[in-house]
Amino acid sequence: MNFSRRTFLKSTSVACSAAFLPTWVLQIEAAETAAVDKNALAEEALALAKKLGATYADIRINRYRNESIFTREQQVMNVSRNQEFGFGLRVLVKGAWGFAASHMVTSNSIKRITEQAIAIDKANALYHRKPIDLTGELGDSKTIVGAAGLLAYLGTQDKQVMTTLSRKMLGYALGRTVLASDRPLLAQMAAAGGNAAFSDLAVKIVTSRQFRTRAGDEPALSAGVR
Repeated sequence: MNFSRRTFLKSTSVACSAAFLPTWVLQIEAAETAAVDKNALAEEALALAKKLGATYADIRINRYRNESIFTREQQVMNVSRNQEFGFGLRVLVKGAWGFAASHMVTSNSIKRITEQAIAIDKANALYHRKPIDLTGELGDSKTIVGAAGLLAYLGTQDKQVMTTLSRKMLGYALGRTVLASDRPLLAQMAAAGGNAAFSDLAVKIVTSRQFRTRAGDEPALSAGVR
């Protein structure tokens, strides 16, 4: 028995309406997330980590939206939609890593989690035989220290960064190895410069001849019409 996309959508419509969080709930949560001053909280965490002895620290404040459909034997068993918001803090003290995270993105939580990460770090340091070294040497013999050093170096390699990013995006979109015939398109994408957004590069890809005529599209379309 063939299970077409149309049949699948029909079978999921009721389940989706019953299991998905209402749109207004997601909108309220998104508004609450947007109201959080992420930059101020990040600065607070990094300043406290440095004060407590960290030689390096980074924080990531993220919001995720997930939608999942679970099926079994051509039947939709469950449909879910959820949203997550939280942060994780990583610190380096005495040559060892410490990490802690929370779903509460507030000033009090920032303080508590930073102190917790430092405590975990100091505990890990007791068992480290060799301190972690953030110094690295690149292929052109340039020496960098930590993420800040890497970012500073990449800032001087704008053309190479854009070319590499464009090549990766194009290969993924086309589902094949990038060919010599793709060089003009790669040059156009790289010419957008470091201020270009991912959406700018994506538009160049989807409007390109390579994407519109990529192999495999026409046979699939013909099969669908039959």
